[in-house]
Amino acid sequence: MKTLVVTGASGFLGSALVGVARQAGLEVVALESTRHGGPDLRQRFDLTVNEPESTVLVHCAAVLGDFAEAAYDNIDMAYAVARWVRLSGVFGVHVSSVSAMSQTATMYGFGKLLSESAWRHILPSEQYGTVRMAGIWGWQKKPTLFWNKLLLTAVRGKPRLTIMRGQSRRNYISVQEAARCLIRAGTLRLTGTHIAAGHDAVSMESYVRHLSALPGNRLVVDWQDDGQHDDVIFQTGSDLLPALTSFHCNLTELWANRPDWI
Repeated sequence: MKTLVVTGASGFLGSALVGVARQAGLEVVALESTRHGGPDLRQRFDLTVNEPESTVLVHCAAVLGDFAEAAYDNIDMAYAVARWVRLSGVFGVHVSSVSAMSQTATMYGFGKLLSESAWRHILPSEQYGTVRMAGIWGWQKKPTLFWNKLLLTAVRGKPRLTIMRGQSRRNYISVQEAARCLIRAGTLRLTGTHIAAGHDAVSMESYVRHLSALPGNRLVVDWQDDGQHDDVIFQTGSDLLPALTSFHCNLTELWANRPDWI
């Protein structure tokens, strides 16, 4: 792989992927969202690549939200991008979500499931792979994950957040790990469906404790623990395991590399 085409390059995951890819010496074609002047991926778009055999497209673009319009937009984008992948001859990596594993549990998950189906029907199996991501944590301007709200609050000191279940465990994946997994999937031309989740399962209590130990943190939370807990743990595929590191390493790296907008 010499060239990486990234859809949703101005988003949370897409921007991280662009940064990691450039650090790895790849030429990057960053297709930002329409809000940032990028193409409308719900429609057919034209992009010329000179060496399709050494080019990989990673489809990160997604409309977040558990409502029907978001699901429809994600399906439309999946169809348009898959058609371009097939016609251009590049290898494609479709970024999906573990939400698709529960099928109709949410509209977002349902949309991701149908997006996977679109790629499966349009593309030959040897031309693409799907990576289902667990929750992605890191620096997010408008946090959609509670971990990300806590991380941002540790810097800003507000708002004060309430935590209900300290013992519940998750193995969310850091945004850097997610980016490395996608580059690895493209480099190895991984076909089929793969899961990418964090190396370690971390309880909410442990996560807050680690955040509180960071130098300069301002995190204060209200504990209203109801004594119950639940575990949401996913098993990362063996092909992607080399892209993962420990939770502590990820947190240390994130804290040391805070973005300028904070």
